[in-house]
Amino acid sequence: MSKVVFISGGSRGIGAATVLRFAREKFDIAFTYNEGQGEASAVAEKAKSLGSPEVLTMRLDMENDENIRNVVKIAHEKFGKIDILINNAGTFERGTLSEQTFAVIHRQIAANLEGMIKLTHEFLPYVKEAIINIASVVGFLGKPRISVYTATKWGVRGFTKSLAREYPDLRIYVVNPGLTDTRMGRPEGMPAEKVAETIFDAATGKRRLASGSDIAVKSNLYFLKSLMKKLLGR
Repeated sequence: MSKVVFISGGSRGIGAATVLRFAREKFDIAFTYNEGQGEASAVAEKAKSLGSPEVLTMRLDMENDENIRNVVKIAHEKFGKIDILINNAGTFERGTLSEQTFAVIHRQIAANLEGMIKLTHEFLPYVKEAIINIASVVGFLGKPRISVYTATKWGVRGFTKSLAREYPDLRIYVVNPGLTDTRMGRPEGMPAEKVAETIFDAATGKRRLASGSDIAVKSNLYFLKSLMKKLLGR
């Protein structure tokens, strides 16, 4: 019987790269999208061509509690188990706090943190091996014009560490990508496939780390900026 992975936000960027990485290892895959059904269908077809026996795609609005419960129900009924849960779905809005409306603030907190917690809550009875939460290197830093987004990623890290102590029989990690070449990132960032490889290794136990650990994935641009700061003494 194939192992089963559930990936939220799997139609593009890091999520899509992660879907395809698991497909190469013949996992059954369930993944969600919020917008872009065509993109999701294309990723699903590619996953099948790479060897995934079964691929289930579902639309998921992380602000909708009923939708969250339904996708969990459908995935469990389809596969009977979930070996690995990957919480990747999220959104990003740039602007100072005063420039962001209550609706924009709510959307980021709901998608990046609250919805992720609720999705994990519903999946917990079925997860057999691992939970991987995707945060960001900004979850270690304070950066201007992304204060709400940054707050959600700090929250993801804290949630992961506490959850790992509550459920010691599971491997639970938080992966923190640096600048990545996605719609949310920038083209000079690292390939999404590099992040997907790290996620896969963590989820399948190839990385022998204490549950609850942070796993950073740093881009070449990050290293270049760090080097320049050292050389310039800043």
